[in-house]
Amino acid sequence: MNLGIVYYESNDYNAALNYLEESLQLKIKNNLPETELAYLNLAKVYVRKRDEIKAEEYFNKCIEYFEKRSGRDHYRLAEVFFDYGHFLRTTGRLNASFKINRRALMIVRKTMEKNILMFH
Repeated sequence: MNLGIVYYESNDYNAALNYLEESLQLKIKNNLPETELAYLNLAKVYVRKRDEIKAEEYFNKCIEYFEKRSGRDHYRLAEVFFDYGHFLRTTGRLNASFKINRRALMIVRKTMEKNILMFH
């Protein structure tokens, strides 16, 4: 997955896709952790390639996988929602973007409240 991210950051999106797809398949086949992050990184590459359909598909797979494995309030899910919200905003879906960003903020708030209670 790291090579895919390096190629993504280097704007070589085809190479990034190849490595990220390979990473995803290995994670699925071997039941490895962070499968949801492979989905997220694939979504980000498709955003950069301006393939809105594939980007949305991978954002949704990432969210579904996160919620199934870690629950609806996992702090890393907020990051996904912020990225997805930005994508929705750039594609002109302002209402959907607002709703997703609000979900992200709710997760951040719950996470912060749990942390505050833990330290008191």
